[in-house]
Amino acid sequence: ARGMQVNVGGTLHLLDACVAHARRLERVVFASSAAVYGLRARYPGPVVRESDPLVPVNLYGVWKLASEELERLSYERHGVDAISLRLNTTYGKGRDRGKTAGVTRAMKAIALGSVHGSPIPHRMAYGGRENYHFVADVGAAFARAALMPFTGHAAFNLRGTTIPVADFLARIADVADSLGLARFVDLGIAPDAPANPFVCDL
Repeated sequence: ARGMQVNVGGTLHLLDACVAHARRLERVVFASSAAVYGLRARYPGPVVRESDPLVPVNLYGVWKLASEELERLSYERHGVDAISLRLNTTYGKGRDRGKTAGVTRAMKAIALGSVHGSPIPHRMAYGGRENYHFVADVGAAFARAALMPFTGHAAFNLRGTTIPVADFLARIADVADSLGLARFVDLGIAPDAPANPFVCDL
C-alpha cells in the first residue's frame, strides 16, 4: 500500500500541481521503468521496443504503468505534455540502495575495503544478463528530454548496455586493478543466485 501511495498517488499529486501551473510548465519528464514490460522470455526479438506488449509481473511495474496512464490522461484532459523514460538498472554514485543496486555495492565494497585495509566480500544475488545505465547518462537523458522540443505524451526506452552480470563484475575488477586496488577485490555471484528473469536489451 505504501508503494502504491508513493508511486501512483505521488504521480497523481504531481500531475495535479502541473495542471494548476500549466501556463508556466514546459513538460513533465517521468522516471518510468522497464518493469512495465515483464519477463525477458516473453519477447523473442533481439531488443525490446516501446511498441512491445506491457505485461508487468510485479506491483512496481503495475504502479509505473499506472503512472504512465495518469500522464496520458493529464495530457488528453488538460494538455500537460509528458515524456516517460523507461530505464532499467542504474549504477554509480548515489545508487547503492534497492534490489538492483548490487553492482554499485560491489564498487563500494572495493572502495570501503581500501579504506579499512582488507577486502570486503560482495556476492550478487542474481546472475544472468542485465541492462545497465550509468547515473550520469541517465541524468543527461532526463535533461535532454526536458529541453528538446516536444508536444504530447509518449514513453521511450532509455537504451542501456546489456551484458552478463559476471562480465560487469570482471570490468569492475579490471578498473580496480588499474587503480592499484586489486588486493581489495572479492566479488562474485552467490552460488544459489538465480538468473535475472526481467526484461533487458532495451
